[in-house]
Amino acid sequence: MDPPITASLGAIHIVFGKLVWLLSEPGLRLHKEGMKALGVLKDGLQVLIEDYLMEPSDLEGPAFKANYWMKEVRELCYDIDDFVDELFHAAANVKIQRALQFKASPLRKKLPLFKTSQLQEKLSRFNASQLQKKLSWRQKIVDEVSSFSSCLKELIMLYKRYDLGSLERRSGWESNGTMSLTLPLAEETSQRCYLGMDKDMDKLVGLLNDGQQECKVIAIIGLCGVGKTTLAEELYQKFGFQFQCCAFLRLSRKPDMKRVLGSLFSQVRQHDPPGTVEVDNLSHEIKSYLNDKRYFIVIDGVWSSYIWNTINQTLPKNFYSRILITTEIDHVAQRCCVDNRKYIFKKEPFNKVESDEFFSRVHESKNAEYLKEISSEIAQLCSGLPLMMAIVASILTRLPPSTEQWNVVKKSLSSKLEGILDLIYNILPHPLKACMLYLGIYEEDDIVLKNELLSQWFAEGFIDTVDGNEERVALIYFDELISYGLIQPVETRFDNEVLSFRVHYMIIDSIRSKAVQHNFAIAIDNHQTDVRIADKIRRLSLRFGNANDVTTPIGLRWSQVRTLVFFGPLRCTPSIAEFRVLRVLILRLSADDDDVTYDLSEIVELLGLKYLYIDACHLNIRLPMQMRQLQYLAKLKIEARLSYVPSDIFYLPRLQQLILPSETTLPHFTEPMKSLHTLGCFDLSGSSTESIVDIGKMVNLQNLNMTCSSGQPANLKLLGSVLNKLKNMKSLILVVTGSLDDADSSIMEISSDDFSVSSPPVLLTRFEFSWRSCIFSCLPRWIKELNNLSILKIAISEMLGHDIDVLSVLPALTSLSVYIQRAPEERISFGKGGFAALKYFKLKCTVPWLKVEVDAMPNLEKLKLRFNVGLSLQRVGGLHGNNLINIEHLSRLKEIYAKVESEGSVDAGSALMTGVWNDPRNPTITIQLICGFYGEMTRRMTKDDIILEENPDSITEDEVRQKDEKKSG
Repeated sequence: MDPPITASLGAIHIVFGKLVWLLSEPGLRLHKEGMKALGVLKDGLQVLIEDYLMEPSDLEGPAFKANYWMKEVRELCYDIDDFVDELFHAAANVKIQRALQFKASPLRKKLPLFKTSQLQEKLSRFNASQLQKKLSWRQKIVDEVSSFSSCLKELIMLYKRYDLGSLERRSGWESNGTMSLTLPLAEETSQRCYLGMDKDMDKLVGLLNDGQQECKVIAIIGLCGVGKTTLAEELYQKFGFQFQCCAFLRLSRKPDMKRVLGSLFSQVRQHDPPGTVEVDNLSHEIKSYLNDKRYFIVIDGVWSSYIWNTINQTLPKNFYSRILITTEIDHVAQRCCVDNRKYIFKKEPFNKVESDEFFSRVHESKNAEYLKEISSEIAQLCSGLPLMMAIVASILTRLPPSTEQWNVVKKSLSSKLEGILDLIYNILPHPLKACMLYLGIYEEDDIVLKNELLSQWFAEGFIDTVDGNEERVALIYFDELISYGLIQPVETRFDNEVLSFRVHYMIIDSIRSKAVQHNFAIAIDNHQTDVRIADKIRRLSLRFGNANDVTTPIGLRWSQVRTLVFFGPLRCTPSIAEFRVLRVLILRLSADDDDVTYDLSEIVELLGLKYLYIDACHLNIRLPMQMRQLQYLAKLKIEARLSYVPSDIFYLPRLQQLILPSETTLPHFTEPMKSLHTLGCFDLSGSSTESIVDIGKMVNLQNLNMTCSSGQPANLKLLGSVLNKLKNMKSLILVVTGSLDDADSSIMEISSDDFSVSSPPVLLTRFEFSWRSCIFSCLPRWIKELNNLSILKIAISEMLGHDIDVLSVLPALTSLSVYIQRAPEERISFGKGGFAALKYFKLKCTVPWLKVEVDAMPNLEKLKLRFNVGLSLQRVGGLHGNNLINIEHLSRLKEIYAKVESEGSVDAGSALMTGVWNDPRNPTITIQLICGFYGEMTRRMTKDDIILEENPDSITEDEVRQKDEKKSG
């Protein structure tokens, strides 16, 4: 496996490996002079690596000359790497073109005795017009390689002139291992950021629920890093579901308002994308939709009154609606709250006692009382800011109980956050430094999917794959960045696995500054027309938003860019063919209307492309008719309307992940595909039977994500037989497309016998079939053989006793979501010792007649129920005093949530409590009641205490006034 690319050393080790291979590969058939020149270059590079190469961050004290020297080495090796890749690609392209031409040529049938290579060689002799070009190409190789060798000699001379060999290496800095921070300790460090949160929450809840009917704006103000966003997120998670519509908007310092309003539209109307409309029209559509609804909107990071005015004009001032903003600027908070300081909450930093408590666990874990004093000094230097304290604590946790090393951390704090981030960068392992700097291509308001970041790391070559398991190494790197506090989780799964993240703007600023120093990456927006640019840019992020008039900075050279991120109007998109050595291409495009097509035929010129992501939901994308030239493409993800899927896309030899638009139908292909391990999100119901059968040829497929646009079960039945061939399958997901209003037409009811899998994939860990897409008659029998199954989401007509027996003994099952179509005729009982690994359980049925026995579900942490209160109360009445729901033995529960459908009065929830037995030691039950006149209501209930929070839904001011008069009467 190739060694990784690092931030300071660049591609030097990869280049050396490629040269070794190039000199030993007979298939390239380089001429004698070229081979000799490459040999000299390889030897010179070997001498430089073995005798002169250094890591500047390992040197003691300032190392300006060393940094300059390494920058020149790094840039030269990038140039050599690009040149060697062009040799590879040119040779590969000739082979592909010849193969395609010969395959279509009638000569193939006439000359069957010749081998293809022999025939091509004989035919090429007659092409005298190519001779001069061939000679010119040979000389170009010799000249280019010789110039590289000369540069290497000059760099070695410069090393000696600077006397870099006399510089001392850094000593005295040791850690417990770069990957040593255990998950429990990392979570504990994160939890300490919530010190005093309950007190702050109580005050904010009082402002939100003060009994006032009018729409209110509450502002959280405080210093950068004080925890405003954390507080807002906590409020949103705990109270957002009480409202008909809710949204969480994250703003940057220079927000693209069309993107912001588009996000607002998408969150309040989750199944109805906004389309390509202007800001004014988008604002009008949002206001019209929210006009009769009760909403809760959080706006995180408001930097100016102008931004607030733009969003505020979009929101109707409905009764019982709430808007929460966070800001660092006092006059902005006053403007948002209409100068009513009552609704401005100031988030204070930790005081000395809280700061000392934050760090106490760190020095106590070292069993070193002598660290208590320096720990207190470090705490004070953090100024009570949780963001900085969490980062510092993550460093101290890794260090041995050494006063000397803790003093290094203390000294770094003299430069506040910038100094601490410099320290982290210096102690990170070399491959992880590149992963850290790569975060600079993102914006502070970007929500980034973890899997996308890892794929980009793979494509750039940042992951050390010495042991051959690059995915495991990448996950370790990612977790390390989280544990250091460099990235902040946004969306997490039930088991706390991070699915998406963001980067704080202060951290992004620091990372970008260091990335520019190393000429690693640069980010440019439409406000930066005079930005200082290096001669050769390796990674480029262009963020033009929805600007009407964009000027690309003068002097940009595309030819050396390895990663290109472009967010902006289609008319400003640079010519893709100019980025000859591109590895990663990310395009987020917008246009003034929907009827626009973006032709991506040029991407076939990017022979080294490994990762391609296109986000242009309202545009038409035209891919090349043939993509076979993209021999290195590993991931293709398209979120746009696709004109067609090229027929040869399944023949790309290194394509591992193919993610298509949800309405895409699979093309038919004939040859087995061994490289692909992820396929999504094609339309199962719309694809042909031949293409479904073809999935069985993807012998290494691990993840299959499908959508369903119509209720045609034929392909679903066929899929069952295809699964018999997919022995490596780990994840199988089926969801419905379109709006929820049309979802019922897509539901397929299918007999479990029709979805028969005689030889199920035993490696399957995830099986999710949405109830809106498919309902099985009963639990498929073959599920009992899935001992690795961790996540199961399934809909069945009825739940029988033997179904529970099957599920209860699945050893790895940690998440179970079940929809039961019919009301049970007898109690659903979860017996002793069953579901040992289960942590998350969701049950949706009309009547939740269930009981959890002693020692069943011993590790369950989250329980979610959805049912019909009217039918349930009827069942309660017939139980002769027995409880409908018995969950008193779930001792490890942390969260209980019930969504209750009701046709009657608001007292239905209280009545239902007579049928629920829940141990008082368990968490309070949060019940969301959905009923007719009163709309949605939320209750937090225990056996002895009921708190009612009313949330009127879709009612007029007169109706509210009448209700109030009745209450007062």
